Amino acid sequence: MENKDKTTSSFKRMMNSFRKSLVFSRSSSRQSKSSSTSSCGQQEPEVDLEQKSLKEGPVPYQSVYSSNEVQPGCPLHKKQQETAFCTECETFACSQCQDEFQHAQCGSLLTLDNAYTSHFVQMRISKVKNFRVRVMKIRMELYDYVAHLEVARRQHWRDAWTARRMILDMASQMISSVEDKRDSLLEELNYCEESLNECLDYYLNESKALLKHQSRVLFEIDQFLSTPFSKSFMKQYENHVKNHSQVLKVYLNSVECVCAVNTIIRFTPDKSFSYAMNSFETVNLGTVYAQPLPGLDENAAMKRWFTHFSNIGNFSLYLHPPPIIPRLLSNVLSRGKSESSYLRDVIALPDDQYVVIDGGEAISRYSADGFSTGKILLATEDKDSSALDQSVTVDTNQIDIRACCGCRWSKDRLALTLPNGEIRIVNMASDMSIESKGKLKKKYWGVAKVNERTLACVACVSATIDLIRVDGESFRVAKTLHCQFGPNTTRARYLAITPDLCLVVTDGDIVQCLDFQGNTKFLIDSIAHPAGVTADATYIYVCDRDLSRIFRLTTKGEVDCVLLTKDDGLSNPEAIDVTNNGRLLVTKWRGGRIMTFTLTRSLSLSLSLSLSLSLSPLGVQSSLSLSLSLSIYLSIYHHYYFYFL
Repeated sequence: MENKDKTTSSFKRMMNSFRKSLVFSRSSSRQSKSSSTSSCGQQEPEVDLEQKSLKEGPVPYQSVYSSNEVQPGCPLHKKQQETAFCTECETFACSQCQDEFQHAQCGSLLTLDNAYTSHFVQMRISKVKNFRVRVMKIRMELYDYVAHLEVARRQHWRDAWTARRMILDMASQMISSVEDKRDSLLEELNYCEESLNECLDYYLNESKALLKHQSRVLFEIDQFLSTPFSKSFMKQYENHVKNHSQVLKVYLNSVECVCAVNTIIRFTPDKSFSYAMNSFETVNLGTVYAQPLPGLDENAAMKRWFTHFSNIGNFSLYLHPPPIIPRLLSNVLSRGKSESSYLRDVIALPDDQYVVIDGGEAISRYSADGFSTGKILLATEDKDSSALDQSVTVDTNQIDIRACCGCRWSKDRLALTLPNGEIRIVNMASDMSIESKGKLKKKYWGVAKVNERTLACVACVSATIDLIRVDGESFRVAKTLHCQFGPNTTRARYLAITPDLCLVVTDGDIVQCLDFQGNTKFLIDSIAHPAGVTADATYIYVCDRDLSRIFRLTTKGEVDCVLLTKDDGLSNPEAIDVTNNGRLLVTKWRGGRIMTFTLTRSLSLSLSLSLSLSLSPLGVQSSLSLSLSLSIYLSIYHHYYFYFL
C-alpha cells in the first residue's frame, strides 16, 4: 500500500511537469528543452521508484486522483476531463475532442493508461539514460582533469625538491669553498709571518756577526800598525815608490817630448767597431802607430834620443762591456691621487707620452715631463663611455676598474680590458674617442697585441689566455691557451709579447712563457711577487713588487741582471713599459706615483802602451817594456751611445 501511494504521487508530479513542459514548448523550443531537462533532472532520484512501479504493473489512470481532488481539464474544452493523449501533437484531449475529430489526422491518440505505460515511461527512461551518459562523461572528464592535476602536482613537487637539493648543494659548496679559502689565507698569513720573522732574525744575526768581525779586524789592524816593524816597512815603501816614480817621470817626459815633436800618430780602426758599439763586447778598437818624422838626421839631439828607442810599440785601444747605471729621471704623483689609489697599468705612446690606467677613476695621458694632457672616464653605460672632458670631475659612483689593463693597438690607438668583460679600442690621437667595443663572457686582466687583428687576453678567473679576433665591432674568441697557474681573482695578471713572438704572463706567483700552440717555453717561480711585465726588441722586463726589483730576462728565461732595486729609488713596482728611447715607465702599487728611469752606461776605454827601449849610454844592452793603461769613464744614454761615440 505504501509503494502504491509513492507511485501515485510520483505520477502526479510527472503529469504536472509534463503539462508545464508542453506549455513552454509552444512558446520556445529551446526553453522547452531546457525546462524538460531541468524537470527530468529534478526527478532523477525517483527513477528507481518508477521502474519499480513498472515491474509491479500499471496503475489505472482513474485511480490516480481521489474523489476529493479536482482533475485537470482539457486545454481546448476547460470543462471536460482529459481522457486521451495525442503522441503526435503531445497534448491531452477529451471526449468532445474525439467527437469533433480534433486529432483525426494525427492517428496516434492513446488513452491515458496506454500513454502512461507506453509513452511517458519510455520517454522518461530514455532521458534518464541520456543523463547517465552525460554524468559518466562528466565523471571521466573530471577524472582526467584530476589525474592531470596530480601529475602536475607530482612534477612540481619533484622540481621543488630538486631545486631545494641544488640550493643546499651550492650552499654547502660555497660554505666549504669559503672555509677552504679562509684556511688557506690564514695558512698563508702564518707562513708570511714566520718567513718575515725568520728573515728578520737572519739579517739581525748576520749584521751582528758582521759588526763583530769588522770590530775585530779593525782592532787587529790597529795593533799591527802600532808595531815597530809595520812603521819601518811603511817608511821604506814610501821611499821606494818616491824614487821609482821620479825615474819613471823622467823617461815618460822624454818619450812624450819625442812623440810630440818628431812622431806621427796614426789610428787604424778595427772593422768590428760598429758591432762593438751595439753588443758591448770586449774587442780591440784599433792600433795607434808612431813613426819618426823625416829630417830627423838634421837634428843631432833628437837623433841621439831616438837611437835610445829601437822601436816605438803599438798603442792598443780596448772597449770593455760597460755596466748599466740606472738613473731616476722623474717621480710624478698623479694629479688628485691619494696614497691609497691604484695605478694598474702604464702604456708608452709616441712623442715621449704615456697613458696611465688609474684603478680608481679613469685613464689619463701624460707628457714626458709629467703633465696631464687628457683624460677619459670609463663607465658601463654607453652614454658615459664617451664622456671625454679634461676638466670634468670624476664621479665616485663609477665602476671599479682596478682590473683594467691596456696595450698599444696601433700608433695612436689603445686596446683596453674592463672588469665587466668589455674590450674597447680607444683613439688617443686627438679626442680620445672610443672607436669600437665588444663584450665577452669572460673577464680579463692583461692584454697584448699579437698582430693587426688579434689580441691576447689573460682571464681573471680561469687559468687561460684567449686569442681574440677583432673585426671592426666584432670580438670573438678564436683560440684558448691553458696556463699552469691556478685560478685566483685577487692578484693581477699581466701579459706581454716576447722578442721571439711568444706570450709571457705573470700572476703574482710564477712567470710563464708560452708559444701560440700552448707549449711552455720556460717557467720561473723564484721571483717573490711577479707583477708587471713588458719586453723590447731584446729582453723581457719583470717587476718584483714585494722586494722592489726589476729583472731583465732573456728569451730563454735566464736572468740577465737585476736592473733596478730600492737603491735606485724603486718602490713596490706594479706595471712597467719601455719607451722608444729606452726609458722605463714604472707605476707604484699604491700611492699614484709614476717613476721614469733612464738607463745609462759607463764606457771604459783601455789604452795600452808597449815600448821596447835600448839603453846604449849605460853600455849594457837591455830591453824595458812599459805598459800604460788609461781608463776613460763616460756616462751616456742607452740609445744614444753610438752617436755620441
